[in-house]
Amino acid sequence: MAKHFPIRHRYTDIGKDRITVANWYVKYKEVFDLKQLYTLVHEWLFEEGWCTRNDQDFPEIFYSQREAAFGKDHWIRWRLTKKPEEGAIFFNYEFDIEFHTVGIKDTEIIIKGQKYKMNKGEAEVRVNTGLIVDYSGYFKTHPLLKPFKKIWINRLLKKKIEYHKRILSNDSYRLREAINTYLRLEKILPEKEFQEFWPTKSLD
Repeated sequence: MAKHFPIRHRYTDIGKDRITVANWYVKYKEVFDLKQLYTLVHEWLFEEGWCTRNDQDFPEIFYSQREAAFGKDHWIRWRLTKKPEEGAIFFNYEFDIEFHTVGIKDTEIIIKGQKYKMNKGEAEVRVNTGLIVDYSGYFKTHPLLKPFKKIWINRLLKKKIEYHKRILSNDSYRLREAINTYLRLEKILPEKEFQEFWPTKSLD
């Protein structure tokens, strides 16, 4: 698979503190349903309060599709933020999600005598989950507290930071488990019924 786009966080440039809580990827090379994988992640994020049903508001910040003789390549980038139930003035949650596919072609399989349209190729989902500290810029703009920002964060907010890191970590790895569960289900279909047909040229 070609090199993925490195995840760069905008908070690095504007002075906000971002703590990486979880950083993982899932790679899969098999017959699967690309649209279903995409929908699965989107629906999970909606159910967990990371986005709304309004597609116009969905933070898909990058989408690229390239046609090639061996199939389609996709690069898709989502950047989602979520306010915590506690401490919203100081903290914010972030999911950076990156989809990358290589050589995607249409194919068909038979499951229990029923023919289904699927995809064949390689897919990778990368997720970087972060906790943004002093999201509102409270310490940065406060004339008295600004010099004590690091002390405040490292000592007085330490327990709160660990609390939010646990919540974010749990969310992140539950998403990974949802993706892995879906892909395992695709992989363990009975071999005799998982018959591949000649692939078509595109996903359209």
